[in-house]
Amino acid sequence: GNNTYRFTSGRGLGGTENILEVLACIEPVYESNIKDMEIMLEEYHHECSGLICIFLNMTKERKDFVEKLAYYNIPVKVLIITDKDTIDIDTLSKTIELNIIHHDTVQHDLNKIAS
Repeated sequence: GNNTYRFTSGRGLGGTENILEVLACIEPVYESNIKDMEIMLEEYHHECSGLICIFLNMTKERKDFVEKLAYYNIPVKVLIITDKDTIDIDTLSKTIELNIIHHDTVQHDLNKIAS
């Protein structure tokens, strides 16, 4: 659904397996909840050591959100899952790791990121 959740992982907390379980349950949402994520970010950005953002497309408000993460010096990896050949990403900060995942080559594109 269109909810915002915060998960913590690390020593003595949930491990990678738990995060993968959460990611496996993600359902696409087509209406924006960026404002909810910004509210959560305002409250918890000082606790974040890194974030992964998974988008189905890149809108101006999503670009602004990711730029805010960079402003807070939070390492961020952005995954955009799309069927488009090009995405306008020229304005993103160079400190943001951006990865395009094509819907028909998901496993191949993820393997490239992992290596």
